[in-house]
Amino acid sequence: MIQNIIFDMGNVLRRYDPDYIVRHMPIQPQHRSVLCRQVFQASEWSRLDDGTITNEEFWEAVKRRVPETAYDDAWTALATWHQYMPPVPGMLHLEKELVANGYRLLLLSNASKVFETYAEAMPELRIIPERYFSATYGVVKPQEAFYRLLLERSGGRPESCLFIDDMEPNVRGARRCGIKAVQFAQDIGRLRQALHDHGIAVETDFQMTEVRDEADFRRLSQVADEVWHEHFASILSPEQIDYMVEKFQSYEAMKRQVAQEGYRYYFITEQGKEGTPEIRGYIGFRVDDEAVFLSKLYILKAYRGRGLASRALGFLISMAQSYERSKLWLTVNRFNTNTIDIYRHWGFQTVRSACTDIGNGFVMDDYIMELPVKEVGK
Repeated sequence: MIQNIIFDMGNVLRRYDPDYIVRHMPIQPQHRSVLCRQVFQASEWSRLDDGTITNEEFWEAVKRRVPETAYDDAWTALATWHQYMPPVPGMLHLEKELVANGYRLLLLSNASKVFETYAEAMPELRIIPERYFSATYGVVKPQEAFYRLLLERSGGRPESCLFIDDMEPNVRGARRCGIKAVQFAQDIGRLRQALHDHGIAVETDFQMTEVRDEADFRRLSQVADEVWHEHFASILSPEQIDYMVEKFQSYEAMKRQVAQEGYRYYFITEQGKEGTPEIRGYIGFRVDDEAVFLSKLYILKAYRGRGLASRALGFLISMAQSYERSKLWLTVNRFNTNTIDIYRHWGFQTVRSACTDIGNGFVMDDYIMELPVKEVGK
């Protein structure tokens, strides 16, 4: 029986992408490409993971390869890059579910010693009490010695463990040691199904699936059109509903929101009769500086009253915890009394009202509501 779930870190719990990192940190644009090559793709970078070079020694090597005008940005990159590893969507939610179901979580990661300190700033790592970073022990995946070290120090038997990693050589290394292993291909639904197939108690019928490609956005716009015309029929005029759907929830509007305004959309799905995910609703949100804005949360009429919305909210709370935001906030039409009651039941409090001109002679007459978010492990 599997009792221990072992996670990799990079591109499993937190996204590691050097191009993303240099695009988002506060450095000069003209230095991005050289720092990507001379810091994150440098030959010495892997030596930080196996512990054969210190950060100070790595810094001296970088200084020899980059122009002096880039020193400040290079130091910024080396000192703060871990802050630009966004959470992998859905992973914190999965971790909390595993903990609640009695599983022991461990971390096995090729990473430098500084991550022993950085880990406390990342909720996905903070929730795992037993962490094994390669540089601390001078051995890296996929060397079998690293897996065996974890087994010896944790007291886990190979047959009681399952390992999750995004890289196939690391998965093979675990299997050579008798540990069951799953390769994570950036699909949380498939990962949950794989865990379920190994006898691990995780939810598989309910999923949050990110809207990514053209077909997804086309389908999302159809769902939005259907649910808005049904949900707001008793509150708004047909003309205002048509206008708002076109302005905020059309294919073009949502594509723009995701590409330019920082929004993310997810389908709320359940496993259907044919064993494939079927859409029950959707959620849209944006991560702001201090909070997460819950822009949209709608369930199709036929599937309301089954707890799907509250489970979607739980996913969003985990997302806020991943980004270390202290609250959720939303706007809700002040005449939408049933929805307001639901939000209050979940713990949202009305903080103020707002009347916004949205053009074409229409306004949004809303309450603004907030929900505090507790930190993981606090």
